[in-house]
Amino acid sequence: AVWIAWDRDTDTVHVYDAYRVKEQIPVFHAAAIKARGVWIPVSWPHDGFARDKGSGVAIAQQYKNLGVNMLRYRATNPPLQGKLEGSGGVGVEPGIMDLLERMQTGRFKVATHLLEWWEEFRLYHRKDGQIVKENEDLMAATRYAVMMLRFAKVQTDGMRKTTQGAYMQTDASMGVLG
Repeated sequence: AVWIAWDRDTDTVHVYDAYRVKEQIPVFHAAAIKARGVWIPVSWPHDGFARDKGSGVAIAQQYKNLGVNMLRYRATNPPLQGKLEGSGGVGVEPGIMDLLERMQTGRFKVATHLLEWWEEFRLYHRKDGQIVKENEDLMAATRYAVMMLRFAKVQTDGMRKTTQGAYMQTDASMGVLG
């Protein structure tokens, strides 16, 4: 999983946290995801529809049952204007090209302390024109998150609206990005 913040004014995506643990059951992953903020909407890939061999419950539904704020729709590219949500397709190339364009124009930033993310990024490559789908969990999670930017939310808990329409911090322990 990766956590992103989106500066809508500059259309800049900031990857600020990541979580990668293999061979663990959903209850542990769900706890890690919720620890970063239960209000944060979570995008998920098409294989979230796959059913668990033991319970028969879809993987995305298991996370939802565990209190993760799963988006209603699986990750898809944005639909064309006037088209239904989910009709944008799940092609990898549009997402890769969006990320590449953001990187080249300075609208994609990754925190330097995310060593596992940077490790995957350095190893991310193509073979015979296709993305090699090995050890690229954080890269895929990043692509899914950016594909679903249209569902980004702003947390207002712990904040109060001023008369000018801006938000002020009301909890001294809460950091402010800006």
